[in-house]
Amino acid sequence: MDELLGWHVFTERARKAVYLANYVASLHGETTVTTVHLLLGVIGDDDNVARRVLSMIGITPERVSIDLRKSLKRPRRSGKIPSIMLSDDAVHAIELAYEEAHLLSNTYVGTEHMLLGLIREGHGIIGKVCSKFNIQLERVRKIIRSLQYT
Repeated sequence: MDELLGWHVFTERARKAVYLANYVASLHGETTVTTVHLLLGVIGDDDNVARRVLSMIGITPERVSIDLRKSLKRPRRSGKIPSIMLSDDAVHAIELAYEEAHLLSNTYVGTEHMLLGLIREGHGIIGKVCSKFNIQLERVRKIIRSLQYT
């Protein structure tokens, strides 16, 4: 699967986000990593571009996290973190992250591209969260572009 998705172009922080998503899914007894898990993984790291972008538009990642966690099963204890498959929506969001990186002329996929991919995928809970917090694709894209030139 690494070759299929090209994980080698992911930044260390983006790979960490996917790992955190896998951890959250397994913690909640899920068999697949969904877009909710991916967004929790993206905002779960204290220092990455996606979190900075959300903060710049006045959104605290912790508030988004609280809303997202309401949709998850109750956590259960587990000793081992299994490797879990990505849901179709999660795969689509990652494909969109690649597209966003390309649109921004980047040779890597970072957490900022993952955030854009998740916003674009926008089905279900992610769409509701984006609507609730007024997370708009073009606004986020504009901020990311401005960060690239500072």
